[in-house]
Amino acid sequence: MNFQLNLLTDEAQFFALAPEWNELLQESAADNIFLTWEWLSAWLRWFGTERQPWVVTARQADGRLLGAAPLAVRRRVQSGLLPYRELVFLGSNQAAPDHLDFIARRETADMVAPALAQYVWDNRDQWDVLSLDSVTPQGTAVTHLRQCAPARWQESREIVCPFTPLPSSWNDFRQQLGKNMRYNISRYDRKLAEAGDARYTQLADPAELPDALASLRRLHLIARRGEEAAAAFWHGRMTSFQQEIAARFLANGWLRFYRLQLDGRDIGLTYNFYYANKLSYYMTGYDEAWRRYGPGRQIMAYTIRRAIGEGARELDFLRGEEAYKFSWAAQSRLTLHLKIAAGSRGRLLMQARRFKAGWRATPAAPSTA
Repeated sequence: MNFQLNLLTDEAQFFALAPEWNELLQESAADNIFLTWEWLSAWLRWFGTERQPWVVTARQADGRLLGAAPLAVRRRVQSGLLPYRELVFLGSNQAAPDHLDFIARRETADMVAPALAQYVWDNRDQWDVLSLDSVTPQGTAVTHLRQCAPARWQESREIVCPFTPLPSSWNDFRQQLGKNMRYNISRYDRKLAEAGDARYTQLADPAELPDALASLRRLHLIARRGEEAAAAFWHGRMTSFQQEIAARFLANGWLRFYRLQLDGRDIGLTYNFYYANKLSYYMTGYDEAWRRYGPGRQIMAYTIRRAIGEGARELDFLRGEEAYKFSWAAQSRLTLHLKIAAGSRGRLLMQARRFKAGWRATPAAPSTA
C-alpha cells in the first residue's frame, strides 16, 4: 500500500484538517475525547503562542487521511543556561489530558503506525527531547518509538489512572461499594433534604456556563485548600480554554456538568466528559462549609447514577491516586510519561537530569561534630 507522510508546522495547515480529523479518530484504536478536534484546536488557540505545531500526517494517493501524529515543538531553557526544543503532544501539559497516542485507521495501522514513529525519529534534528505526557503504554506511539530509539536514551514514569466498569443498573453498582459507603449515601441524602431545598441538576443551558465554571473554580480551590498546583491550573488562559471546551462539548453532547445545590447555592460540582460510552471524570469541587453533609460524595454518587442511566460502560477517573477515587473505582490502569533524547543536546540534558537526581538521592555523610 502506498501512502505519503507530510509534516505540518503551520497553524493554518493544522486547522485545515478539521473536516477529516474526528472521522479518522473514530476509525482508530486511539479514539479518545482528548484527541478530538475540539480539544486539540482549542488548546492550540489558547496555548499555541508557546508551541509550534509539528503534526505528521499519512495520506493515500487519493488524499484519504490514514493517520496522524499530533505533536508540537516547545522551546525551553534548562536551568537558565541551555536552550532546547521539546517535542510534546498537542493538547497536553497544562490541561492534563490522559490516554494520548498517535492516530491510525485500524485497517492500515500495521503499516501507518510504525511509519509515523519512524518519521518522528528520522527527523530528530528538529527536536532535542521527545516528552510525551500520559501516553497509552501499549499504544502506537510508545510501541513504535521505543523500537526506533536506543534504549539508553529513553526514560519513562508510570502514572496511575483509576477506573471502574459500570454495570447496567445503579443498584448493581451500589452493591459493589463498601457497607459504610452505601449507608452514608442514603444517610446524607436524607440530611441534605432536612437542611433545605437540595437539588441535583445537569447543566444544559449555554448561558449558565460562565457562572457554573466560576463556581467550579471557587469550589475546586476550596476543596484543594488553595494548593499551589490547583491555583496554577486556573490561570487566565486556562480559564478561557475551559470556557471554550465546555461550550464546544456542550454543543456536541459531550459535557456532563452536574451541580448539587442547597437553597440555590452550589455546594458540590463535577465536571465530566461523555464520549464513546465512557465518562471521563475531569474535575470536582465542593464547599467545605457543608462538609458534614458529604457534598463531594453525594455529587459523585449522582454523577455515577446518571452515567449508568445513559448507558456508560466505564467511569475513568483519569490521572491521580487520590484515596477518594478508590472508594468508587475497582481497578486502575497505567499511562506513561515517556522521554527520549536525541542528538548531543538532548543527551546532555538527560545525563544532567540523571546526575542531579542521583546527587539528590545520595545521603549526606554523617556529621563528625
